[in-house]
Amino acid sequence: MIDVHAKERSREAEQLRSEIERTREQVAASATALESEIAEAADWRRWFRRRPWLFLGGAFALGFWLGKRRRPARFHMQGG
Repeated sequence: MIDVHAKERSREAEQLRSEIERTREQVAASATALESEIAEAADWRRWFRRRPWLFLGGAFALGFWLGKRRRPARFHMQGG
């Protein structure tokens, strides 16, 4: 009777190890896929190829904003 319980516990332990290993592999695969998707989504070159006009407009807006932030140069006219 003791051997039956020991064998059953051993079988359950092996099933748990297998399930843990399958889960570990699934998590690793999901992490790899997520990493790939994030790298693709963050690739500015890809976004530029898809929407060049958006980037051009953004560059124009940024340049305009930076230009407005600068203090205007003061010109002093000297009479002569």
